Amino acid sequence: MIKNLITALAITICSYSPINKQEIIQITVKGDFNGDGKIENLTEEIRKSSSNEKVKHLNIEFEEILEIGETYTSLISSDSRFNNFPVKKNCYGYKLLENLGDLNNSGSDELGVIFNHIDYSNLNTFHIYSFEKNQWIQKKMFNISELDILEEDLHKFIFISKSGKYRIRKYLNAEYIEEDLKI
Repeated sequence: MIKNLITALAITICSYSPINKQEIIQITVKGDFNGDGKIENLTEEIRKSSSNEKVKHLNIEFEEILEIGETYTSLISSDSRFNNFPVKKNCYGYKLLENLGDLNNSGSDELGVIFNHIDYSNLNTFHIYSFEKNQWIQKKMFNISELDILEEDLHKFIFISKSGKYRIRKYLNAEYIEEDLKI
């Protein structure tokens, strides 16, 4: 059975701050990540490195993120088995957190992640994780340019070709190239 490759990224605007009218963003992804037939919810959590204080994910400019101080990002689930996702330091949430479907026919969904690094670079990495033996395993990663990440293109890095194969679309030397995805 072939599942949908891409499940919509769930970004919910939870509330507005009455002081500065900034959006509070909550990024959540749903999927059957361990293959038991039940849907798990994974939610982004950002914390200050210095105090472990939870930080709201605001839709703010880079300079404002720097004012918050060093942060780290993790994934939280109501099912504690999934709370061992790799913690990313010097990261302010995710640019992308997406259920990619069952890419390797294992019965469980894979997770696509682009970390929102706090840096002055436009280079980033697309990571594919699978939940195996009660831990998250990075199965694949490839470089991307953040300049190519437009809202409407977020879900186009991995796709199913007309021949039914999973493919990666990368941006290299001002051109898109495609290659088969093997996990």
